[in-house]
Amino acid sequence: MKKVLQTIIIALLMTPFFVFAQTPYTVKIDVESNPRSPSFGDSFYVFITSSAINLKGLNTDWFINDKKVDSGLGKTDILVDSNFWGNNIEIRAETETPYGTVVSEKTFNLIGIEIIWEAETYVPAFYKGKALFSYRSPINAVALINSNNSTVSFTGNDSLNYKWSVNGKYDPGISGFGKNITQINTPLISPKNITISVEISDINSNVLGKSGVSILENTPQIIFYEDDPLLGERLDLAISDSFVFKNEEMTIKAEPYYFSILDLDYGYVETSWSANNKSLGIENGIRRVTFGNSGGVAKVSFSIQNTRRIIQSAVKNILLKDE
Repeated sequence: MKKVLQTIIIALLMTPFFVFAQTPYTVKIDVESNPRSPSFGDSFYVFITSSAINLKGLNTDWFINDKKVDSGLGKTDILVDSNFWGNNIEIRAETETPYGTVVSEKTFNLIGIEIIWEAETYVPAFYKGKALFSYRSPINAVALINSNNSTVSFTGNDSLNYKWSVNGKYDPGISGFGKNITQINTPLISPKNITISVEISDINSNVLGKSGVSILENTPQIIFYEDDPLLGERLDLAISDSFVFKNEEMTIKAEPYYFSILDLDYGYVETSWSANNKSLGIENGIRRVTFGNSGGVAKVSFSIQNTRRIIQSAVKNILLKDE
C-alpha cells in the first residue's frame, strides 16, 4: 500500500511538468516602421521587435507583397521604397525561433500628401511666378491628397482631421476636421526658414500620412519695368541698371516684390522717388512716374519702407540715358 501511494504522489508531482513540456510557447513579434506613418513617395524602414525573445541571433525572411526581398541572421529591418512598391504594401516577416516559425505581418495603405503654399505678398498681375514668403508675411497653405489606393476611403475633407504644425510646434488654432486649407501667421521672431507640416488622420484616429515643407524667407526687392503707352507694363523686360530713352519721355513703374499685400493696400508703407539724389516730391504710394528726356544721364532712385514690418524695405537705382 505504501508503495502505491508513493507512485501516485510521484505521478502527481510530475504531471504539471509533463503538461508544461507539451504546451507550445507563444512568441509575439511585432512589425513596426520608422516613420510610424509613412506617406506615399517615402522610403521608410520596417523592423521587427519583441519583448519575449532576442531577435539578433535568429534568421528572418522578409517579404514585400509576397515577394522575398531579404533574409539573414539578425536581419531585423529592411528599407522599403514606396515609389517602387506602390500605395498598398504588405510586409511579412518569417522568423525562425526555438519554438517554431513566427509570422509577423503589417499592411501599409499609403497616401501622398502635397502641401501647396503661397505667401500673402505682392507680385504684379499676370506674374507667372509664386508670391514668395518674406519677413512676417502670412502664408496660405493647402494640403492635397494624391492616392490611387482604394482602401483609403473618405467622403470629402470633413471626414479627415488635419493637424498643422509650424516649426515643429502643433497649432490647434489652425487644425481640425476639414481644415485642409489654412493661413499661417509667422511668429515675430522666427528662423529664416519656416517649416510647415501636416498630419492627416481619419475619423477613427488612424494616421493616413504626414508631409512637410521648408519655406525660405526672401528679401523684398524692387524691379523697374517700362510702362509702354501701347503695350502696357512690359513685365517681360525688366530694367536692370540703365535705360536708354527711345522717345521724348518714358514711364517707369516700380514693382515691390514680396512686400505684404495688406500693408500695401492699407498704406502702411512709405515710398520716395529721387533723381540725382534730389527728392522729386512725389506723393507717397505712387509707383508709376513719367520722365522726360532732358539729355545726359540721370540717376533715378525709388525706395520703399514697410512701417509695420520694419525689416521689409528695399531701394532700387537705375540710370536713365539719352540716346
